[in-house]
Amino acid sequence: MHMGFTSGSVDGVVGRLSEPQNLSRAAAFLAEAQVFLTWISQESSQNQGLMAQLTDRLVWDKVTVKDRTTVLVDAPFIGICGAVRMEELTQSIGEADPLGLRERLLLMYERPRFVRSVQLQEACQKFPAGSTMHEFLAGSFWPLHQAHHPHIHPRNFKKDLNYSWLEYTFDEEAATLFWENFDEHAALQESNYRLDQQLAKKAGKGKTRHFRLALPFHNLMQKVAGQTVEGWQMQVTAAAAKASLLFSRYMDSVFECLDLLRNTPTPAMPGAAAGSSLAAQEMSPRRKSKSLQETVITQALAATPSTVLQDVDGKVVLTMVRAVCTSQRLPCLRNSDVNHLKSVIALNLPPAQSNVCNLRAFRLLHLLGLGVASISTNTSGAKCAFFAKLPREHLNQPGVQASIRALQLETDFFTGEATVVQNARKANQKEIAWPDFTQVDVQETMAATVALVSRVQ
Repeated sequence: MHMGFTSGSVDGVVGRLSEPQNLSRAAAFLAEAQVFLTWISQESSQNQGLMAQLTDRLVWDKVTVKDRTTVLVDAPFIGICGAVRMEELTQSIGEADPLGLRERLLLMYERPRFVRSVQLQEACQKFPAGSTMHEFLAGSFWPLHQAHHPHIHPRNFKKDLNYSWLEYTFDEEAATLFWENFDEHAALQESNYRLDQQLAKKAGKGKTRHFRLALPFHNLMQKVAGQTVEGWQMQVTAAAAKASLLFSRYMDSVFECLDLLRNTPTPAMPGAAAGSSLAAQEMSPRRKSKSLQETVITQALAATPSTVLQDVDGKVVLTMVRAVCTSQRLPCLRNSDVNHLKSVIALNLPPAQSNVCNLRAFRLLHLLGLGVASISTNTSGAKCAFFAKLPREHLNQPGVQASIRALQLETDFFTGEATVVQNARKANQKEIAWPDFTQVDVQETMAATVALVSRVQ
């Protein structure tokens, strides 16, 4: 099996993908990844959708210049692994990132090793006598290749789109981790929609991108363990999924530090001091939207029992409150998560009304003493509200029991132990400090809110 860029053109790559021994794949291991960046930039000037075609489409139908024939490639995949200088990558991506490279590449940066000759010689001595590094690697990974070739073990493969698929699944713990991450990024995407399109796009890709290394890690672990082809495991373990999530997030955090064009502050206008009226006039619409959104959240979370249901439909808010209390998802929720709970979806509310009411629902729950509502701590991107449910250890408080009875949820309030709730706290959620139920003002607030709920029922 031979992989490569061939002529370094789209036609050459598509031709290689179409060769039966390559199974719709093309790969390149480049000592200088600038070759790939230059190639993709040149080709994209004529085809702006090239990156999506190379990585996302299930069917590729292209007429090549070479022989003027139509080449059909099912489920194309192109993989690139190479070294690149940071300044070359920055120039290729730019600030606007028109090719979408920023969210498609996983980048690793580490200080060079600067090894000496003694270390190199010791490493070479670890290869079997008479074996080259290429022969050693090929032999070492031979079972992995056999397990993934449809002609060697066809029983494990499924046919679709004229392509042989080897089906892997997550084990139960890995699947839970995947879907929790998916929901987390779906909420981030929703929070940044129309406020910061770049962050919304990043969150959309983040639903799955952190798990793309789970399968390679899983198979690498099997290879290291000496797994035979006959015993090859098709269920990706939680260990591999966690390793993929941690490693991908780490690479993202490193790249964010090195993404110099994005991290450079926008220069101030000449003559416009910080906070001046001129600076305020030049504030972008996106910045204004973020400021307005933060103000709305702050005001909603500062409401009192007399104002928390002001100018909103109280019954809708109570429906959201009960949906949060009975939800068996993680005990820490974003306000946008409320819109996707089953009983709230049934209300079929306009987005603007849902977003106002879910903030009031969080505040009402806070006033009832059933948890803690707070605004997110992130300094960039869209702000949101979080709610942490009161843990089981505090449910026996008389005031808490009165609040639960007022909502008619005596047996349906779902939460976890204190450690479970604290561990579920989001990265940009404030530290959770539970209310002191012995304080008179806390008791009075809870009682006034219970009376409010009773009137609205």
